[in-house]
Amino acid sequence: MAAPTATSSSDDLRAVDISTNAAALMADDEPEKLPPPPFWRTRYFAFDVLARRDYLDPIEIRRIIRGPIRRQVQPDGRVRLWGYAASLGSYLRVVLLSDGETVHNAFYDEDYRP
Repeated sequence: MAAPTATSSSDDLRAVDISTNAAALMADDEPEKLPPPPFWRTRYFAFDVLARRDYLDPIEIRRIIRGPIRRQVQPDGRVRLWGYAASLGSYLRVVLLSDGETVHNAFYDEDYRP
């Protein structure tokens, strides 16, 4: 049996180029999404936001997505939602991607006034 060589065929190089280009195109468009449960969310939200903000309750976030008190579209197309989180006794702002369903950020909004 022959030992593997250090050189790659042109087919291997094209496969790497195609997958690299596809990943670059996805990154330019929107952040990577992770599927439910509990809801669609970005990798940033799942691994950065939730790790820093242990007070966030996915059930409250899902409730706010389904029935926000206020909704506002940002200039970049992302959607801001506000809702009252009874478990916190305060208002949360939830930021969705432009698809209107993927959670990108959520935080206690002390400046919100109904």
